[in-house]
Amino acid sequence: MSWKLEWNLPSTKTMVARYSWTTDYVVFVHEGAVLRNGTRIPARPWTWVAIAEYDFRHQFAFFYNRSGTSLGDAMVSTATEFGGVMQDAIASPIWKWDNVTVRKSGEIAYSPRNILDTKELYNSYNLVFVR
Repeated sequence: MSWKLEWNLPSTKTMVARYSWTTDYVVFVHEGAVLRNGTRIPARPWTWVAIAEYDFRHQFAFFYNRSGTSLGDAMVSTATEFGGVMQDAIASPIWKWDNVTVRKSGEIAYSPRNILDTKELYNSYNLVFVR
């Protein structure tokens, strides 16, 4: 007995989700830095936190089933939701800091804290889909 497979794989157009934050200091916040005066800025890698928390496989399957089996729609929905998870990591008070500080906004920040401050970093978020 032999079987003949008469099924074609779904056609997909390669799509990439490109996430960015466009402030001048984004690298210092995410990766940390040591300033010329010796001040140490600890890394706050919100993208890593989001990757660790987000269940890509489960969410993609959920969006795929909900979309009526459209891979493209599932990818866009998954990528968009994941972007929100990264933004949530910025806004969450999970980041340790050695000192109590007064932020530019006037808020007194203790530890752990969020990394919102003036919201410039948070508001600079951008998601673009590239084919």
